[in-house]
Amino acid sequence: MTFLNPLMLAALAAAAIPVILHLINLRKLRTIEFSSLTFLKELQKTTIRRLKLRQLLLLILRTLLILFLVMAFARPTLKGSFAEGMGPKARATAVILIDDSFSMTASDGSGDYLKQARESALNLLELLTGDDEIHILPLSHAGRSGMDSVSTRSTITAAASLLEDIRPTPIHQKLGDGARVAAKILSASENLVQELFVISDFQEGLVSEKGETGKEALFGPQVRLFLIPIGSRSQQNLAVESLSISNAIIEIRKPFSLDVAVANHSPAPVENRLVSIFLNGTRVSQKGVSAEAGGKVRTSFTVVPSSPGFQNITAELESDDLEFDNRRFLSLHLSETIRVLLAGESTDLRFLRLALETRQQSGSSLTLAITQPDRITSGMLEQSDIVFLTDPAALSSFQSDRLNAFVRNGGGLALFPGTGTASAPLLRLLELPPFQGIQPAGTGDSFVEFERAELAHPLFDGMFTESANERSRVLESPRIRRFARTVPTERSAVIISISTGAPFLLEQRVDKGRVLLFSVSPTLEWSDFPLKGLFVPLIQRTVSSLSQEQIHQPSILAGETVRFYSLPDPQERLSLVTPRNIEGGIQSEPGRVLSFGKTEELGIYTLKNTTSPLRAFSVNIDPDESRTVRATQKELEGLFFSLGIPEGAVTTIDESSALRASVLETRHGIELWKHFLIAALILAIAEMLLGRAGKRETAGGQIPSLT
Repeated sequence: MTFLNPLMLAALAAAAIPVILHLINLRKLRTIEFSSLTFLKELQKTTIRRLKLRQLLLLILRTLLILFLVMAFARPTLKGSFAEGMGPKARATAVILIDDSFSMTASDGSGDYLKQARESALNLLELLTGDDEIHILPLSHAGRSGMDSVSTRSTITAAASLLEDIRPTPIHQKLGDGARVAAKILSASENLVQELFVISDFQEGLVSEKGETGKEALFGPQVRLFLIPIGSRSQQNLAVESLSISNAIIEIRKPFSLDVAVANHSPAPVENRLVSIFLNGTRVSQKGVSAEAGGKVRTSFTVVPSSPGFQNITAELESDDLEFDNRRFLSLHLSETIRVLLAGESTDLRFLRLALETRQQSGSSLTLAITQPDRITSGMLEQSDIVFLTDPAALSSFQSDRLNAFVRNGGGLALFPGTGTASAPLLRLLELPPFQGIQPAGTGDSFVEFERAELAHPLFDGMFTESANERSRVLESPRIRRFARTVPTERSAVIISISTGAPFLLEQRVDKGRVLLFSVSPTLEWSDFPLKGLFVPLIQRTVSSLSQEQIHQPSILAGETVRFYSLPDPQERLSLVTPRNIEGGIQSEPGRVLSFGKTEELGIYTLKNTTSPLRAFSVNIDPDESRTVRATQKELEGLFFSLGIPEGAVTTIDESSALRASVLETRHGIELWKHFLIAALILAIAEMLLGRAGKRETAGGQIPSLT
């Protein structure tokens, strides 16, 4: 036990006063015996014995009364978590981790959550002194380079100013990430008193960790953790959790399906809540959705882009208690012209060129450039969206490297085998299934045909009439006399296979780009594929499919960095337009990737030059930020226990009025002055009642009279 006011213990000497007075009253009297009073002695013995006992009890009560009063003013405490003898004057390092995410824009009867959080943090500053280290850490800054702490060793005044400047941000960070940054700050401190204050609404989305992290020993045994929950009411919150395009090929004036997922994070079900789809600011579709409490519902919309250019799409919900997650954004770019590069010997390209020229004659915007494989240049690739390549073994190592970069940065590649395909380094660079030699179908006029085709693949959309049933949807198979044998990997998907079980056509994504790999050359020496009715529509659908990588613009979460590749002339002046239509200059450098990390505004950003938009990207809220139901105490303690804080070192302060008392009790121990004061009051009452009873007994003549 320690005392916060030890000087008051000197007043314990006052406890001797009742004893001294009692001893003085016990002065010895001379006894004179006479016969007439002898018979009264026996009658007085019982009463006198009772009086002496009462006086002894009064002495004890009065002495204890003084002792308890002195102890109450000395403020005794049970042993706290800090070193003995340090007392309240020990220097402290305090990290105030304050949740500034968009979920803190909610409100209850005490005002909005972030305002309440700032007030609680300001109250904490009153418990600190000028010698203490104070760190203000907004949760959104955790884990961001150079943003671990707003302030190092702030003064109280500076810390208060920093707190007032904190505003809600769409950047979502996990509570565990904030605790890890706080652990680094505390581990660098030499102070024995180390405290971490976490002020948040403690929603489920903050507590859940991404992946299994295992137990971490981040905090020392001297660290005390204080959890200060904000908010007293459950929120009605629906969120547009995802906005995506199903596996479809998007073309001008052709409908495609848009998938929307709506999550209900409210404690009650909702019915017929309106979801609207906006295309370039115009509402093009809407429907009502219903969802159970804590449930999720998916719905689809049909969208038809009527013109080329950027297609900015927004899915929007009706208003509820939290507005920040009622919208989700997506951007597409439909080019007026698809640029196709044909690379191969003229005899190998004959049928490919005819099939693509047919698409040009049908009115589709497509430009063709033709070259031989060993003449491909970097400039040609920069001016192309899709490359059709026959016989990749004809490429030099430099050309293979450039084509590899082209695909990985979002280009499309249709690859056909040649006589030297097995040794082509391009397949290794793209991590494609290697060709294991050219295999004949058999002897003489033997051939193989298609065995199975994934007709649900978007590549086949529009190749069959709408009235065609499942049985009539059959591909006309060519007669294949020889083919390049491959073995698919986990990363590749077989679209068409032949009767030997080998792939005829497979697809594989390579970073931002995509490859369609055929197992036959587009010539009559390998098969009659170029003469079949399937050939022209399949080649044209290959163009549409591979061009999708340029259609989909990047989509990131708030706070992430977007990167642009293959920009135009770096000397050209570029600017970036934010969702609020604020335009600012942006610099690019030759041979460098253009990065932009100031993405703290939700919506669609546009990169443009002096004349027209070049690229776009969308910024959305992390879906976990919408999970606004409060985590349980067990989940919170489990999170911090996994980070190295023992269960006994966690204090949860539910009432703001108890903030100061709870911190002080945990810092110095549990104060007992209230208990001593209550005991002193009880003793005073008992002494008063016992003293009055003695007076009534004496005044009532219970002691025999001498008359």
